[in-house]
Amino acid sequence: MESKHSKYILTALTVLCVLLIGITSLKDGIMEPLRTGVGYFLIPIQSGVNAVGTGIYNEISTYGTLKSALNENKELKTRYPS
Repeated sequence: MESKHSKYILTALTVLCVLLIGITSLKDGIMEPLRTGVGYFLIPIQSGVNAVGTGIYNEISTYGTLKSALNENKELKTRYPS
C-alpha cells in the first residue's frame, strides 16, 4: 500500500518541479525578487555545508595519514628493535 502512495508523491513532486522550472524560465522579470531572496537564504547555507564538508574531509585525511604513519612506525620497530 505504501508503494502506491510513494509513486503518487513522486509523480506530484516531479510535476511540481517541471512546472516551477517552466515558470521560472518563462517569467524572468517577475521571478527576480524571489531569486534574490532565495539567494540570500541559500548562499549562507551552502557556504556552511561546504565548510563542514571540507572540515570532515580534512579530518578523515589527517586520520588516514596518522594511521599510515603508525603502521609504518610499528613495522619499523619490529624490523629494527632497540
